[in-house]
Amino acid sequence: MNKNINLISCDISHDLYFYITIIIMNFNLKQKKSLGQIFLTSQAIVNKIVVTADIKDDEIVLEAGPGKGILTQALLEK
Repeated sequence: MNKNINLISCDISHDLYFYITIIIMNFNLKQKKSLGQIFLTSQAIVNKIVVTADIKDDEIVLEAGPGKGILTQALLEK
């Protein structure tokens, strides 16, 4: 699929919700609630997950169903 996407330049770490929303809208992505799918877009929730997980540097993390990678990015930045 070749699609032109007009993204406003943004700092992903600060405008995560906006950035993901633009991608979802541009590609007309739909979540399947029947499969328990959601698009995680709240930076506050992402931060809470990362803090609660308390993952150590020597631990390995397997993220099942990483979606758009918002949580993955936050875990990598920790």
